[in-house]
Amino acid sequence: MGVPLEPGMRADQIQKILPHRYPFCFVDRLLERELGPDPKSREGSKIVALKNVTINEHFFTGHFPHRPVVPGVILIEAMAQAGALAAYRSEDPQMDVSIAFIKGAKFRAPVQPGDAMIIKAEIVRDRKRMILMDCYVEVDDVRVAEAEIMAYVTPIDQFLN
Repeated sequence: MGVPLEPGMRADQIQKILPHRYPFCFVDRLLERELGPDPKSREGSKIVALKNVTINEHFFTGHFPHRPVVPGVILIEAMAQAGALAAYRSEDPQMDVSIAFIKGAKFRAPVQPGDAMIIKAEIVRDRKRMILMDCYVEVDDVRVAEAEIMAYVTPIDQFLN
């Protein structure tokens, strides 16, 4: 049995589930979780997570020194990490979710230091070890990014070998 995934979990607890570490861990806290209707499928599972953006983020050194903006690829990764949490079941071992493809990515507004990113992800399809996720990021109740992400779900011991 794995770690139970519950609202209120912080980054140190989330790292018991996801393999990401500084400087590439983009979920600070789990705010909400809803499981799908079928316990044998991940479909319908939803997650709401938080990432607090600070001026100390490593990518702000070069993106951009005069006006720091979170790179779009980081927003995609944050959505994928939230999606990985949506896909997680406590009976799963520690797992890796590897992006297979991204569709319909849109970046509607910049995310800057001081912003609190609310990351939402829903599993819309679950086929063996592949999941399809609808994801988006909000700042101050405004959608700033969105994407449809397909990913492989792999137990971490198989991923690293």
